[in-house]
This record gives sequence, structure tokens and C-alpha cells, in this order.
Amino acid sequence: MEILIWIIAIAFITHLLNLRFKFMKTVITKSLIMIFILGLSLWANIDKKFPLFGIFIMTALIFSLAGDIFLVIDGEKYFLHGLLSFLIAHIFYIVAFLVFNSSIGIISVQVIVAFIMFCLASVIFYLFMFKKLEKKKLPILIYIIIIAVMVSLSIRVSWLIFAAAFSFLVSDMELAVNKFYKPIPYKSIVNGIFYFPAQFIFALSIFLL
Repeated sequence: MEILIWIIAIAFITHLLNLRFKFMKTVITKSLIMIFILGLSLWANIDKKFPLFGIFIMTALIFSLAGDIFLVIDGEKYFLHGLLSFLIAHIFYIVAFLVFNSSIGIISVQVIVAFIMFCLASVIFYLFMFKKLEKKKLPILIYIIIIAVMVSLSIRVSWLIFAAAFSFLVSDMELAVNKFYKPIPYKSIVNGIFYFPAQFIFALSIFLL
């Protein structure tokens, strides 16, 4: 496992350097990281004899990889394809967090408070971006609600997973601001710093079982 973690780290650093110096196609470096992270989730599933939690996490990672490919190939033409892929990924993360054997109930103070907070924050962000969203208002609203549920339920697993889910949320917000509001300097590097560690932690979480 240690070797695979080192490979993921090297792939991640290579991806960040490639974003800065452009020595190969971004779709290659970005996809490689996710493929290695998928490999880690498969390793964990084999080690833990394919628990439901692990299967759902791995499935979410597969749809995340699909979303990455759509957005990197052509973020304009395939935006809704990428959005749908990540929406499905978040639904699988939600199911994974629901089946996780946790001392924190599905309807608990922590989950409810987190859901209210993230829904409010998401609505404020949505209203801030509303005029810029054009014909994509409804699918983005649905996506925002789903990711708010995902982040809230991540508390059931551990605070580390919650941090990863929140990091994923931040990466999505960065993408939205950059696409619909105004360009962010070094946007891809900023996004990668939040996005890939989140996916890595999700894959690693299977070993928690």
C-alpha cells in the first residue's frame, strides 16, 4: 500500500507541475491520479473483503473520474455531462456514509446542524452566482443540495472524512466562481490542491472498517 501512496503523491506533484509548465495533456495527468486513487480503493476493498461502504466509495470514484474526463476534454461542451457524473458520485458517497456503522445517527444533532449550515451557505452562494448561471440554474441547484447532504452526512464517518468532504465542496465552489463569475489565477492548481486530497482520503477511508 505504501508504494501506491507514493505513486499517487508523485502523480499529484507531476499534475501540479504540468498545470504550471504544460509538458503533457492535463487529461492524462489528472486521469492518472484518479486511476491510482481508484487502485487504492480497490486494494482497500480486497483487504476488507468488499464491504458495502467500500463498494459505494469506489463507485463514487469511478463516476468522479468520468466527470474529470468530461470537464478536462471540453468544459463547455461537456459541462452538464461532467456535472451529472459528479452528481452521481456524490449520491454514492451519500449512500456510503449512510451504510457506515457509526455511533452518530443518521438523524442526529451533528448531522442536522451541519445540513442546515451547509444548506444556508450553499443557498447564499447560489444566489450570489444566480445571474451568471444562465440556463444551468436548475441542475446546479440540484447539485448544490446533493453536495450539502454529502458533506453533512460525512460527519458520521469521521472528522477526517468531513474535512475531505468540505475540501471537495471548496474545490467545486472554486470551479463555479472561475467558470461563471470571474477567472481565478492558477485556478487549476488551487482546485487540484483541494480536490485530489479529498478523493485520496475517501479511498483511504475504506481501511477504517
